[in-house]
Amino acid sequence: MPKGSVWRKWDFHLHTPYSVLANDFGDPSQDLTWETYIAKIEEVSRENEVCAIGFTDYFMIEGYKKIQAYKARGKLKNVFSFPNIEFRLDKTITEKIAEKHETKRLNFHVLFSPDVPSNDIEEHFLHDIEFIHEQETFGSAQTRKLKISNLVEFGRTLKELHERFRPLPDIYVGCMNAVVDPNKLKEILEKDGRFRGKYLLCLAEDHSLLDWDGQAHAIRKHLLQMAHCVFSSNRQTREFGLGKQGTPETFIREFKSLKPCIWGCDSHSYRERFLEPDKNSEGKINFCWVKADLTWEGLKQILYEPEERICIQQENPEPQKSIHTLDRIGIQPTEINNSLKMKENEIDLNHNLISIIGGRGSGKTALLDLIASCFKEGEKLFETPLSFYKRLYGKPGNIPIRIKLSTKFKSDAIEKEFGKDTIFIQDANIRYITQNHFEGLCSPTSNLGNYVFDLLFERYPDELGRYRDIQDSIPEKQVEIEKLNLTTQQLSEQIASISVLEQEKEKKNGDKTDCEQRIKEIEEKSTVNAKLDELTTKLKEKRDERKTIESSQKRLGKIKSVIKQLTSFSSLIVGFNDEFSEKLHLKKFEFLDDQNIALMEETLAENLKILHQKEQVVNKEIEGINEELKSFKDTSKVITELKQKLITTADEIEKIENQIKECKVKEEELEEKKKETFTTCIDMIKGSISQSDFLTEHIRTFERDKNELLRNLEFGVQSEVDSEKYLANVNEIISNRLITEKELLGNLNKLIIEPVNAILAKASVNYDELGKGYIEIQNLLSSKLLKNSTSCDLQNALFKVPIKTAVNLSLDKIPLDSLSMGQRAIVLLQIILAYDDKPLLIDQPEEDLDNEYIYKQLVSAFRSAKTKRQIIIATHNANLVVNTDSEQIIIAEIRDGEISYSAGTIENPLTQERIKDILEGGKEAFEKREQKYGYRF
Repeated sequence: MPKGSVWRKWDFHLHTPYSVLANDFGDPSQDLTWETYIAKIEEVSRENEVCAIGFTDYFMIEGYKKIQAYKARGKLKNVFSFPNIEFRLDKTITEKIAEKHETKRLNFHVLFSPDVPSNDIEEHFLHDIEFIHEQETFGSAQTRKLKISNLVEFGRTLKELHERFRPLPDIYVGCMNAVVDPNKLKEILEKDGRFRGKYLLCLAEDHSLLDWDGQAHAIRKHLLQMAHCVFSSNRQTREFGLGKQGTPETFIREFKSLKPCIWGCDSHSYRERFLEPDKNSEGKINFCWVKADLTWEGLKQILYEPEERICIQQENPEPQKSIHTLDRIGIQPTEINNSLKMKENEIDLNHNLISIIGGRGSGKTALLDLIASCFKEGEKLFETPLSFYKRLYGKPGNIPIRIKLSTKFKSDAIEKEFGKDTIFIQDANIRYITQNHFEGLCSPTSNLGNYVFDLLFERYPDELGRYRDIQDSIPEKQVEIEKLNLTTQQLSEQIASISVLEQEKEKKNGDKTDCEQRIKEIEEKSTVNAKLDELTTKLKEKRDERKTIESSQKRLGKIKSVIKQLTSFSSLIVGFNDEFSEKLHLKKFEFLDDQNIALMEETLAENLKILHQKEQVVNKEIEGINEELKSFKDTSKVITELKQKLITTADEIEKIENQIKECKVKEEELEEKKKETFTTCIDMIKGSISQSDFLTEHIRTFERDKNELLRNLEFGVQSEVDSEKYLANVNEIISNRLITEKELLGNLNKLIIEPVNAILAKASVNYDELGKGYIEIQNLLSSKLLKNSTSCDLQNALFKVPIKTAVNLSLDKIPLDSLSMGQRAIVLLQIILAYDDKPLLIDQPEEDLDNEYIYKQLVSAFRSAKTKRQIIIATHNANLVVNTDSEQIIIAEIRDGEISYSAGTIENPLTQERIKDILEGGKEAFEKREQKYGYRF
C-alpha cells in the first residue's frame, strides 16, 4: 500500500531543446537530440532521485509534447512530467550587471497539470493569447494569436527592418520580442472551466527588482497578488512569501494568499546544473523537495501547506524520528470466528501522522490494538473493556482463532499471534491512549498531574534529582515526629504516676511515724537490751552499706553505657576526621583515643568486681544479724520488729522520693520533647516551602524554552494543606459523639490549617501563633478520643500536616479546575503530544472534546507534534484528518464480516471522496483547508 505523502525531489524548470531563446541541447528537429536528451534525464534523475520535472519552453509546449510521445513509448516512466510555459511580460526591469544597467523583461510561468490535454493548452489557452505585432499611429494595434507561425512571422518582420536581427532565426527574434499581458493570461485561464484548479501561476524572482517604494509599486504588488507561487531559492524570499516578516494574516490581506517558493535547475544545456537546481557555498546541491504524491493534486498541497509541504535544501527534510518508529504492519488472512475474519494486509506506515477512518465497527480500533499488542504498552488491552482484544478474547467460552501479524520498525521486527502470545518487542515501546480514557486521566488530582510533572522535568534529570531530595526530606521529618510523639506519650504516662507516688509517700510517712511512736512508748515502759540496740544499729549500718554498694553498681552501669557511647562517638569522630577533614580542610575534632577508653573499661570492670565481693560479704553479715535478732523474745522482739519495719519504711520512702525526683526530671524532658516536636513540624513546613520555591524556579526555566505545543498553557505552583486528608486523619481517632465533623473542621481551619497556609503563601510567618494553635487544639481534643486511640495517635494526626505541592495549570488564562472535561482533555492531549518522541497511538481523541478547541488548539498541536514523532489516530473528526494535513489515510472497512484496510493520501481524489463520505463535516474541513491561505479552487 502507498506509504502516504513522503518527501521527493522535484525540478520545476528544465528547458527542452525547443527552448529557442537558449538551447544548447541540439537541433530539436533531430531524433538524436531527443534520444540523447531523454537518456540523460533518465540517467541523472535516477542518480539524483529526481521524481518530477516541469518541462519548460518559451510561449509553447512543443518540448513537452515530445516528452509525452516518449513517455508513451515507455521512457521516463519513473518521472512525473508536466508542462511549464515561460512567458515574457510587457513589464521591464533594470538590472545592474558587470557595472552596466541592462533592461530585461519580467518572466511569468504557467504550470499545467498533465491531466490537461496538450491540445486544450494550445487551442484554448496559447492560441487565445494575443501579442502586439505592430502598432498603428491612427488606429488600433495589430495583434496576433500566440502561435508558432505568428511568432515566426513576427520575427521575420522585425528582421526586415532591423539589420542586427538578420543573422538570427525568425522564431528566435519573434520569441525574444513578443510580450504578453499577465492579466490576459489570468483572464483566459479563469474563464475556461477546463483549467480550473489545473494550473499554477509562478512569478520569477526578478520581480523583486521592481522599485517597491516608487512608481512600480502597484505593478509589483499586482503581479505578486496574481501569482500562486514564486520561483526562488532565496531564504529571505521564501520567508517573505510565508508571511514571516509580519504575520500570515497581514500578508494574505495584502497579497491575497501565501506564496510558496519553488525551484528548478533552469538548465539549457548538459553543462549547467542539469537537474541540479542550486549549489550552496560549500558546493553541495540544494534540491527542491515536495512532500506529496507524484500527482498534480499532490503538487497543489504546497498551496494549502506552503511551509510544511515544500523545502529547498540538500538533505531530505524528513525530521529525524525515534528508532522505534513503525515501518510496516502485516496481517495474515484469518477467519477469527463464524462472523468475523481479517483480510490479508501489508501496510507500509508513514513516519508522520496517520489517520485511520471508517464507519462504526469497521476495524479502526482493531488496527490500533494489533499494532499496540507488539509492545509492552499493549498489556493494557487485556483489561481495557472496549479493546478489540477484550471483545474477542476476554469472554468465557469458545476461544476465537488467533490473528497472525508482523510488525517492523526502524530497529527491530516481531511476529506473533494476537490473542495468544504475550511476547513484546524488547527495548522499545509506544504510548497508546485507548478509547474513553479521558475521564480517568483528566481529573486535576489524578494522572493529569503526573503528566504535567513529567513534562516539567523531562529534559532536566539533574534538577529532578535535586527536587526528589527536597521531597524525600519531608517524610523523614514525619517519621521523626512519630518517634518524638511516642517518647512524649511514654514520658506522659510515667509522669502521670507522680500523684500516686505522693499519696504513697504520705502513707509511708504515716507508717514511719506510727512505728517511731510505738517504739518510744515501749522503751519508756521497759529497759531495752543494749545488745538489741547494738544489733539494730549494726543492722541499719549494714543495710546502709548495702544501699551504698547498690548505688555504686548502678552508677558504674551508667558509666559503662557512657563508655560505649564514647566508643561509638570516638569511632564516628575518627571516620569524620579521616574522610572529610583532609578533603575539606576542616579543623579536626579532638577525641579520646582507644588506649584511654580501654583503661576506663578495665578500671570499671575491676570496680564492679570489688563491689560484687563486698555485696556478698555484707549480705552474709546482714543474715547473721537477722539470725541474732530472732533470738530476742517478748519486748525485744516487738521492738526489733518495729525497728525492722521502720528501716524498711524509711527505705521505701527514700525510694518513692527518688521516683518523684525522676518524674520531675522527666517533666522537663517532656517539655523539651514537645518543643522538639513543634520545631520538627516547622522544619517539615519549611521543607514544603523549599519544595515549592524550587519547583517555581524550575518552572521559570521551563517556561523560557517550553515546547511550542504548550504555548497556550501556563504553569504555576501552589502549596497548601490538604484539608480533606488532614480532617480524615484526625477524624479517625476522634469520637463524633463528642465533637461533630463540622466543628472539628472549623477548629482545625482556625487553629492549624489557615496559619500553615499563610506561612506557605508567605503572607504571614507567625510560628508563635501556630504553636498556640497546637496547644489549644490538643487541649480541646484530648478528651474526645475514641477508646482505642492514644495521645500519641492524636499528636501524630495533628503534627503530620499533609501539605500538597501541586503545579497549577491554566489554558488560555482559564484555571484547570474551571475547564470542562473536554477542555481538560485538550490540555492532556497537548501534554501527551509534547511529552516524548515515542510513536503515539490514539483511539478517537475527539470523544467528549470541545469541537472549537479541536480546530483551534488540537489541530495545531498534532501538526507540530508529528514533526517530532509518529502519530497514528483513529478518528471520526474530519478536522483531525484534513486540517492536521495527515500524511497517510488508512480506510477501515468491513464487508460480509471481513475487515480490510486500504491506504491513501489527502491529495488523492479517491481518498478525498471517502473522507467526505465517511467523516461528518468532511467537505467543510476541505473547504477550511483550501481557504486557510486564500485558495479557492
